[in-house]
Amino acid sequence: MTSNSDNTTHRTPAILTGQLEKLLYKTASIGMILIFILTIIFHFLVLMKVIDYTIVWGGGMKTIEEMYLMESISLFINIVFLIVILIKTELLKYRIPAKIISIAIWIMFFLFLLNTLGNLISKSTLETMIFYTCNTFAFIL
Repeated sequence: MTSNSDNTTHRTPAILTGQLEKLLYKTASIGMILIFILTIIFHFLVLMKVIDYTIVWGGGMKTIEEMYLMESISLFINIVFLIVILIKTELLKYRIPAKIISIAIWIMFFLFLLNTLGNLISKSTLETMIFYTCNTFAFIL
């Protein structure tokens, strides 16, 4: 509610508020789907050695074997996260109880938080600059 100088109050119609909420939800959903698709592509490119693996995981991986293990795990987790978001937004019609989806989203939230903090202390300046920004954006969504 807002008030103007002649002491009348104005209310935003409920229908507009509902439309705004739907728009924000849809925008956040599309943003998260896009982030996960791009992250999956990125990790796939690291696995294929198109992108140097020394710029990921805080610059801490020393061997190709470590890279294959960690990138495979990351790829799997990001695919699961994408599926969770697709189910939550009903773009993927699959019956999973809402409570499980809600728990999965909270797990994602905490992993994004940890990943964002990890990017801040990364040995790789490139990882800190690029992925801290991306993770912060995803964390906010």
